[in-house]
Amino acid sequence: MSITDIDSVDIIAETNNGEVLLVITDHLEWENLNEHLTILQKKLNTYIFVLKSEEIFEERELLRGKKFILEIDCKYPPAPGAIDYINHVRPIVQGHGYEDLRCLDCSEK
Repeated sequence: MSITDIDSVDIIAETNNGEVLLVITDHLEWENLNEHLTILQKKLNTYIFVLKSEEIFEERELLRGKKFILEIDCKYPPAPGAIDYINHVRPIVQGHGYEDLRCLDCSEK
């Protein structure tokens, strides 16, 4: 799954310290920033819905009560406008039950 699969969560993983990562895998380049951000916004809305509606607990009851981190793993370095957008929506995401919103540049790995 990936960022273009708007209605699904790409990856759910639990860290060694008990946090739950919900990961968006973003393989798109940033050439068309507006289009990319529109896709990202739709995907973020899905992730917010999954946690806020408690849909995630229907199949994963043991995750209830844990800290959730929403992580965007980017294949390509995010454009400056993308970083601004992520910084802008971070408090919104945090207001919907996530501890943090992180963006990783996986091109550095």
